[in-house]
Amino acid sequence: MYYYNQCVQIPNSIQLNKDGQYCIVCFSGPVERIYQNGLTYYKCRSCGSTAERSLVIDSRINWWIDERNNYWHESAGVVIINQEGKILSLLRKIFPFSYTIPAGHVDKNEDSKETAVRELMEETGIDTNTEKLELLLEFDDSEDPCRRGSDHHKWHVYRLRIHGTNTVSQDDETSSAEWCDINELRERNNLTEPFDRILKTLGESLIN
Repeated sequence: MYYYNQCVQIPNSIQLNKDGQYCIVCFSGPVERIYQNGLTYYKCRSCGSTAERSLVIDSRINWWIDERNNYWHESAGVVIINQEGKILSLLRKIFPFSYTIPAGHVDKNEDSKETAVRELMEETGIDTNTEKLELLLEFDDSEDPCRRGSDHHKWHVYRLRIHGTNTVSQDDETSSAEWCDINELRERNNLTEPFDRILKTLGESLIN
């Protein structure tokens, strides 16, 4: 049976001062990464459940618990626009299994622009520097579940315009990379929540 548990609140049994990976259902461990139909899942050796994500406590990234016991992560992403005005979208094969922009969690002692540059290189092979990134949006998203068990993310979204080759590489979290017209993306129902919010908030100004 597969579980997708949204609105996760970390129980008192989890040691917040110690790195670890836990089952999203019973909050115990260990958890084993498994692959089915080309997608990544997490199987708990304690309760036997298989879930699309797990709960991860990682001291290397920026995270915190708010006054309502919600688990927050900080993330940065890049909207890439090519010379034809098309947007790069990546289809994930690790939760959430949707189209998204190159993005990732902000590491400790790392600026969000530095995160964006790093994730861009890791996920697409596109090499750039922070000076070429334009800040588009910053927002808090409480409906943004990630594979590490957080449903709440503080987002920094940048834009990068590129010219020349449109060839991009793919990392082990991505099954495909596509250059899409903005209207084509609007018609899709399988965008990540932040990607959908970016499109709805900025509209045509995103590519102009």
